[in-house]
Parts: sequence; C-alpha cells; structure tokens
Amino acid sequence: QPTMSYTNEGSKSGKTSQPTMSYTDGGSKSGKRSKSKTGKAKSHKPTLAPTFSPTEADSTAPTYIPAGAIYYDSFEKATFPDSPEWFVDTYEESAMDMKVNRADSIGKPRGRRLEEEDESSIYWALTTDEADTGVYSIKSPDLNNDNHTPRSATVTLTTGADWGGGYLTFSLLSDLNFPAADLLWYVDGEFYNWAPSDALEWWEPFQIYLEPGEHYVTWRYAYNPMNGNDLQEAGVAFIDDIYFTPGSLPTYYPTVSNSPTPERTEYPTYSPILDPNFSPTYLPTLADCPAEPNNCQPGGCDGVCVGARGTIGEGSCLGNKLDDETCADLDGSVGDNSCLDEKACKGFKGLVGNGSCKRPDSCFKAKGTIDDDSCLGTESCERNQDDIGTESCRGLRACIKNKSPIGDTSCVGVSSCALNKGPIGEKSCSHLDAEVENGSCELNEGTIGSNSCNGEMACYNNTGTIKNNSCNGPFACTNNTAVIGNGSCNGMSTCVPLTDEEAGNEILPYVIADNSCLGDHACEKNTGNVSMHGCVGEYACEKNKGSIGYKSCDGLKSCSGNIAQIGIMAMTTSDVNANDEPGGSCQNSAKVEDDVEDPSNYLGACEKNTALIGDTSCIGDEVCYENNESIGDLSCRLERACYQNKGGIGNGSCRSPFACINNEGTIGLGCCSAPLACSRNKGTIENGSCQEGDSGGNNVCSNNRKFIGLDSCKGNGACADDEDNVPEETVVVKGQSCIGDESCSRTTAVIGFQSCVGRGACQNNSGKIGDSACIRTEFTSELDDSFICQNNSERIGNRSCQGQRACRGNSAKIGSESCAAPFACCGNTGRKGNGECNNNGECNECANLPEQP
Repeated sequence: QPTMSYTNEGSKSGKTSQPTMSYTDGGSKSGKRSKSKTGKAKSHKPTLAPTFSPTEADSTAPTYIPAGAIYYDSFEKATFPDSPEWFVDTYEESAMDMKVNRADSIGKPRGRRLEEEDESSIYWALTTDEADTGVYSIKSPDLNNDNHTPRSATVTLTTGADWGGGYLTFSLLSDLNFPAADLLWYVDGEFYNWAPSDALEWWEPFQIYLEPGEHYVTWRYAYNPMNGNDLQEAGVAFIDDIYFTPGSLPTYYPTVSNSPTPERTEYPTYSPILDPNFSPTYLPTLADCPAEPNNCQPGGCDGVCVGARGTIGEGSCLGNKLDDETCADLDGSVGDNSCLDEKACKGFKGLVGNGSCKRPDSCFKAKGTIDDDSCLGTESCERNQDDIGTESCRGLRACIKNKSPIGDTSCVGVSSCALNKGPIGEKSCSHLDAEVENGSCELNEGTIGSNSCNGEMACYNNTGTIKNNSCNGPFACTNNTAVIGNGSCNGMSTCVPLTDEEAGNEILPYVIADNSCLGDHACEKNTGNVSMHGCVGEYACEKNKGSIGYKSCDGLKSCSGNIAQIGIMAMTTSDVNANDEPGGSCQNSAKVEDDVEDPSNYLGACEKNTALIGDTSCIGDEVCYENNESIGDLSCRLERACYQNKGGIGNGSCRSPFACINNEGTIGLGCCSAPLACSRNKGTIENGSCQEGDSGGNNVCSNNRKFIGLDSCKGNGACADDEDNVPEETVVVKGQSCIGDESCSRTTAVIGFQSCVGRGACQNNSGKIGDSACIRTEFTSELDDSFICQNNSERIGNRSCQGQRACRGNSAKIGSESCAAPFACCGNTGRKGNGECNNNGECNECANLPEQP
C-alpha cells in the first residue's frame, strides 16, 4: 500500500511544515480506496503529474458549472472514490497525538492503519442523504467505537499539475460536536483550516488558494481527537461542489500562523472579508445592470447588484439600503418586478420569472428556474435547488431548501414544501393556516401528484408515493410511507400511519388503491392493503391490519380495528371482472358521525373483526361486530346479523335482522334466514336449515345446542331451546324435521325424519317422534293444530298424529299411521297400535275441550 508521512522539517511562507510524500507499490499514492463491487480493493497507479480536463455535469441531476471553472465535481457521476484524482484512508491515531490542540497535531506521525475486517463503513463515501446540487455528496464515516479510540478518516484530491494558481472551492454542511469529532483540511500535508465550531445548517462555500503545480488537498474527519472519555454524539460532515478556478492570490488572503492555538474554543472561523477594490481576474465582467432609477436602487450596480451577471428586467432587484445585497452575485436572468427585498436573489443561479422572489431572503442562493409570481414570502425558496412552477411557494419559508421540481400553484402556505426532496405536481401541498409550525409537504421525500396533499400538515414527512387527487385534508397522510392511489385518503387525518414506537421493529409495507380511505380519520394507523373504493366513511378502517376488498368497509367505523381479509381484493381495474364485479362487504347506512345520535356508542360493520369475511356479506348496521370466525359470501345481511359471532358461517346464511347473534356453532349453506334465527346457537346446523316457514317465523333454532340436519327446523320458533332449561345430553334432529311454526321448541330428544311439520308441532317434546309424524294439515278454524305433538314424552310412530290437536298430552308410544283425525290422541297416555284412532274424537278423551284452545 502507498504511504504518506508528515514531518516537521522545514517551513514555507510562515506556514506549518510541508509534507514528505513517499510512493510505494509502483508509484501509487497513499491511502486505500474503498472496495469495488467484487469486494476487493482496487489498485491504481496514477500519473504523478496528471492532466485533468473539466468534469461535465451529470445528465441525471443537472448542476450549474461555475463560470471560469476548469475542474468541477459534484459527484453526480457516482464514481467516487474510484475516479483517479481521489483516494480515501482511515487509521487509528498514535497516542503521542492525543490531548493536544489540533494545530499542534499537524505533522505528527499517524498510528495504526485499520485492518481489512474493519473497513465496511469506515471510509468517506458517496451518499444521497444531503446534496448542495444534484443528488450526491460525500459523507464522513461513523468512527465511533466502544473504547472511544481516536480515529481519523481522510479523503484526498490530487490537483492537476497544469492548472496554475487559483482557488479550490468546496461546499460544506456539518454538524460536529467537538471534542467528539472535528473536520480539518490540509494542502500537501500542511494544516490549512478547520470546520466552524457551530453547526452549518445550510451549505456554505469555503476556498483554498493553491500555488501553481500539483497539490494534494486532504480533508480529515477526526473522531475523538482530544482522546476524551465522556463524549457527545460525534456528528457528521458532508462535502459537495468542488471546483477549481484559476486566479492570482488577492491581497486580502489570510495567512495562517504556525504557532499553536491552545484551545478549540479560540479557533477562528474562516470568513475573509473581500477588499471592495479587488476583482479577481477569473470572474467575468459584471452584468449589464440597467442604470435606470427603478433598477438596482439605491447604489446601482455598485450596491445591491454587486457582482451580478446576466439580465435584470424592469423594476427588479430593488433594495432599501446599500447593504441589502439584493441580486448581489446573481448569475442568470431576472424578469420584471422580481427580487425586491433584502438579499432576495443574492447568489441566485438560473432564471427568475416576473413578479417572483419579493420578500427578504426569498430565492437567496437558490438555483434553477422559478416561474412567474412564485416564491412570495420571507425565506421562500431560499437555497432552492430545482425548478418551481408559476404561482407556487408562496408563504413564509415555503420551499426553503427545496431539492426537487414543483409544479404550478403548489406549496402555498407557511413552510409548505420546506426541505422538500421529492417531485410535487400541480395544485398540491397548500394550506391556509398562518400560524402552523409545520407546513404541508414539509420534509417530503416521496413523489406527490397533482391536486394532492392540501391541508394543514398534509403529507408532512411523507416518504411514500402519493398519486393525483389524494391526501387532501388537515394532517392527511402525515408521515406516510405507503403507495397511495388516485383519489384516496381525503379527509382529516386520513391514512396517518403508526408511529415508530407503535410499529416497533415491524416493516409494514402496504398499498392504498384508487378512490379509497375517504372520510375523516379513514385508514388512520392502517397497515393493510386497501382495494379500490374501500374504506369509505369516517373512521373507516381505522387501525386496520387486514386486507380490505373492493367496495368493502363502507360506512362509519366500518372495519375499524379489523385484522383479517374482508371481501375480494382488487387493487387495479384489471383485477375487476366487469361481468362479475364484487359487491363489497361490511357496509352500514351511517357514513359520518352526524348520521347517528350517539357516535361514541355506535358500532360499525365488521368493527373489531378477526376472521375472513367473503364477498357481499355483513351488510347492515352493527353487522358482524367482533366477528371471530369465517363468514362466507352473501351472508349476515340486515341489522346486527352475526353480531359477536364465534362460529363458522357458510354462504347465503344469517340473512335476517339479528340472525346468528352470538353464534358459537357451525352453520352451513343457506341457513338461518328468519329474524333471530340461530341466535346463541352452539350446535351444528347443516345446509338449508333453520329458515323462515310459509307463515313467517322468528327465533328459528335459537339457543340450539344440537346437531340439526339438512333442510330442517323451518318456521316460527322451530328447533328453539328454552334458554333457561338447556339439556345436558346431545340431541339429534334428523333431516327434514320440525318444519312448522315453533316446531321442535325446547326439544330434548331425537326427532324422526320428515316430522313435526305443523304449527307448534313437537312443543315440549321429551321423547322420540317417528317418521312423518305430527304433520300439519290445512285447517283454518280456530281449533287449528296449534298443539300437534305438544307435551309428548315418548316415541310416536311413523306417519302419526296428522290431525288437529293430534297427540296432545301424549306420554306413550303411538304406532304408525295413527291419530290422523282431528283431536286424535288428545290426552293419550297409553300405547296405541298401528292404524288406530282414525275417527273423529277417538282415543282423545277431549270431548269437553273449550271452543278456544
């Protein structure tokens, strides 16, 4: 490896000692380059006196090459440190260098070079974290270590031997906490200067004068240079926009004493004062500043426009006093009636339209094209780095330090788009609140479309992608990290994600499709994917963690707290079949809090749902609230259906008000269609059962604890148990049984096939009922068969009790084909043979029954 040593031998021009540069490895310069993509260190043998041609600006991120510069590197080609003029190195300091001020340490031998295994992130490196122009700069490494061992990382530029004398300019952005860290720079190993003690909040240029000939300019980031123990966070430094401009040494140039400076707090800052009579030869001639009274007044081109280059329009670059410096050092063109206050457009590079940059510091040291009537506010567009459309960036600090293009009529309001790093479309990122601390789209790093992010703090600190017509409303999409589609997340606090503390270490990527999350607080703290037209209504999908399907979760609080998939997912139009468009699930009539009397107690459809819900299900107020088991398609429709359900529900079931409330069992296909049907069910209900009968029905299969077969228990109260007298044994109701109003009510025994068809059949049953028994006939008199099989306590034979009041009071077995006549078997207490009791009044002992049952 090449080496570089510093000695104290000799001096020059009263400055600190010159370095002794030695070459090994065939002439390589000292310093190790960062690893290549193959993981191996590259070996370069640069010419000792290279000839450099000017560096062109990269086409990816346009930059402005300073006038007269023969070398320019803004790192936009992303080749650092592999370009031949650059090399980097990192090493541990020698003990002898510690506990001295930094001027004293210059020239001391360095310590141990860091080994291969230490080099993953210990060198100066290319970064996109900050940039003065374009997107790239170079960043100091993190040299922090558990033992606080002092370390230094250096980056060195080799200048061209044919450059002649002149100025090497670089831009610095730093936040260094001395003595935890420091930044110094050298020429040929000789100390030259150091970073200011205070943090640089904005990029600041610094100059180094170089004599003719090849030089090695080194920036040294030093960790713990005073070898302390109780250290603050070290901090970081960024360097960008390095260029060399030929010129002679001016008379104002400061000399640097080689005498030690005792304390860091006494270090001077590098801020030379220009001699007003000095004009460097490398600068072009001054701009054609108009001499009319309305331009560059007071003071003319010798006052507020000093150093300006370019064209200045009518009524522009006005100042209230000589030191306003309006348009001073401007390099570009200014339209009419622009740049009208203190330091407005000072140092600007580019084009300013008409009526723009009218307040103090607006467009100060900015770059790019600023269209008409833009940047109207104190500090608006200060240090801007990209193009700004018409009527944009209007308000205090609007677009300050912006680094991406901004469309027309955008970023209007206090701090709107301040420190923005992402592209913003037209009519976006504006608000009307004059007293906010944070503006809409402030700190944005993502992509924002047109007509989006309008409202107080809307899209603040956004890092995701927000498409057109989205995130409009106070606090909408603040801290967003997701992809949000067109026409989505409109309303107060919509689509605000979890905080870092709430998210923990989870990575929560999700997408919100077009026309979704509409209404105040919709999708707030959501972490699930949301399909098109999903989550519409105030608080819809708030704290949702599941996937929301097409047209699902429509209504106030719908799907709030949900953690499962609801409906059919359709993130783009190509996902929707026009001939079979999903209907959407979890929909309730109330959309906003004003639609209900007591919003705090209102329960949204599928609120706190934890299980899969199919398509077109859970339609109605408070349906599927706290559902805990899967629900099929076309189920749980109408008010409170499937409320607090804990059992699986098949397709087409529970389609009446209050159906399947508190269900804990398994419900098949096409079941429980009557009001309150299957409520509090804990058994198994097979397909087609527990439905409304011909004459209506309620409470079908309510409180059921049993197995109910296919197509059974149809009618008012069919198969309903007495909630206060639930039997302990398991009872089976066979298929096609209890198909009458209130059939099988409070049954406690097996009921045969095709039995108990009449209204009220099988009431209070406590014994087995045979096949085809207790069948209701089509009588319409007042003595209609309201009591078929009532009070039965034993088996009834096949095809029995087919008349009015048949089997009333029965307590014994009745044979097949029996009791077919009206009043047959009424009061029976004994066994009857097959075919008995077929005449009116026989076997019933009910001759004195009252006219009205």
